[in-house]
Amino acid sequence: MNKWFNKFLFSSFLLFILVLSLNPVLAAEPADMPFVIYETSNSQYLGSGIKYENIKKFTSDGWWNLNVIRVDLTDEYAEVKGLVGQNGISGRDTVSNMVTNSKAVAGVNGDFFNYTPIPYSLGTLVSEGKVISSPRDKELALPTFFLDFNNNPDIGFFDKNMSITSLNSGKSVKVHEINKSTTYNLVIYLDSNWGPKSFGNEYRKNVNNADILEMVVVNDTVQDIRINREAVAIPKNGYIITAIGSSKDAVLNSFQIGDKVKFNINMTPNLDNIKFAIGGGSVILKDGQVTNTHINIAGKQPRTGIGISQDRKELIIATIDGKNTYIGVTQEMFGAILRDLGAYNAINLDGGGSTTMAIRKLDEDVAKVVNNPSEGTQRKVVNGVGVFSNAPKGELSYIEVYTDDSKMFVDTTRSFFIKGYDQYHNPVEVDNSKVEYTFTGVDGEISGNKFKAKSSGTAVVQAAYEGITSSIEVKVLGEVKSIIVPMDRFSLNVNSKKEIGTIYGLDKNGYRAKIYNEDIMWTVKGNVGYVEDGVFYSSENSGAGAITLKEIGRAHV
Repeated sequence: MNKWFNKFLFSSFLLFILVLSLNPVLAAEPADMPFVIYETSNSQYLGSGIKYENIKKFTSDGWWNLNVIRVDLTDEYAEVKGLVGQNGISGRDTVSNMVTNSKAVAGVNGDFFNYTPIPYSLGTLVSEGKVISSPRDKELALPTFFLDFNNNPDIGFFDKNMSITSLNSGKSVKVHEINKSTTYNLVIYLDSNWGPKSFGNEYRKNVNNADILEMVVVNDTVQDIRINREAVAIPKNGYIITAIGSSKDAVLNSFQIGDKVKFNINMTPNLDNIKFAIGGGSVILKDGQVTNTHINIAGKQPRTGIGISQDRKELIIATIDGKNTYIGVTQEMFGAILRDLGAYNAINLDGGGSTTMAIRKLDEDVAKVVNNPSEGTQRKVVNGVGVFSNAPKGELSYIEVYTDDSKMFVDTTRSFFIKGYDQYHNPVEVDNSKVEYTFTGVDGEISGNKFKAKSSGTAVVQAAYEGITSSIEVKVLGEVKSIIVPMDRFSLNVNSKKEIGTIYGLDKNGYRAKIYNEDIMWTVKGNVGYVEDGVFYSSENSGAGAITLKEIGRAHV
């Protein structure tokens, strides 16, 4: 069964659930947390008031992998906004691309969405007070997470009343949706957040060949009225009113080319107070009690959600993996997990294959995915939740020492470097040549930024820079039992060169660590060339040869 058909079945099932959920049930079965056998966690600041945590738990149910972004809503430099791909909602994009392109420091996938007729968000998306995707009609409303302009968070239900009015004729036409696709005879508002182009006559195959009217509005003036014509570019300084089937008659009877128009939108809660809003599937935590109100994707699944602390000063944005190495959880269990993380109220976002979290440190250009998407790669989604740091640049406040591998072997070396940050966690330029390193825990020696271990154990390497210190633990392994090379053989022209790649060693327990080229003795047989700094240089002699590398008395050909 292909992925498209699977998604089709999911969409049909989702619609069925929504129809049955007009009178949501607020009760939920108790979620008993499994016994935790082993747990690890680490954290880092991504910006002022923005903290990333990774928590791994081995429970009586199996392994959990939690990724969490904590946002201090009282921090003036931390901001939460909506994410949409560069090609709009209908184009979809990966979370990592949306985080990278928007220059966010973190992001997760957002609302549930339908693939057909054209991908669109099921619920609400508001960013900076502008409606990117309209809420569902009141009788089919889904819960929405939102922030007002004072950074007060809440979870509730949105309703809307929209129309477009001709200031020439005085007539108005009801507008049903913003930036959504439909198979019904509705009037749709499309702007550049939808994508580069309108529906066009190709869309007619989705609506039983009903007529497609498109009224192009630029600078609040009707520029064109088109029926059953090819898709048109959506103007940056305007929008397109699309009327499907019989709904076109009201538009034709109310507007003419050249008319001045006004688009009217009234929303509950008042749109003037909404800074950011995103739709979800269910309220899964209400006043500290686990609940499950609307869309219930049953079973142990990957999940994404947003929690609000009881004092409403912190957002807890979390994902939990599933279906591969890690097990997922039910929605009820996810509500309990968010409560355990400090939430008092919470909503779940789209999950399953959509569940993705990406982070981007302020000194990095590209976001990286930190969870394990269940399909093995990121699913493209229609929108997301982005976290941004808007702090000014400050003075050096702290440093972090790092290396390229925190494990090493006896009688090998590791290079260390530092990064500097200000009080807001912005990167600050440092001079690595002025760092002084010391170590404890094992025998060894340091020269400049290079540490050579002489005994196994745990080494603590400390860096000092301008009176500021930082340290890192390095596991020094015992004897190398085998060497891993990136290739067994290769061909090369005479008088050429080829990088051999990274060399790793394994100890008796199977632990792996990188071995630097400077710690390897290279021998070339056959008079075909030589190796220098991990690069093989072929000679002018053709023929076959062999490269031998030796480290701590072990050899590999």
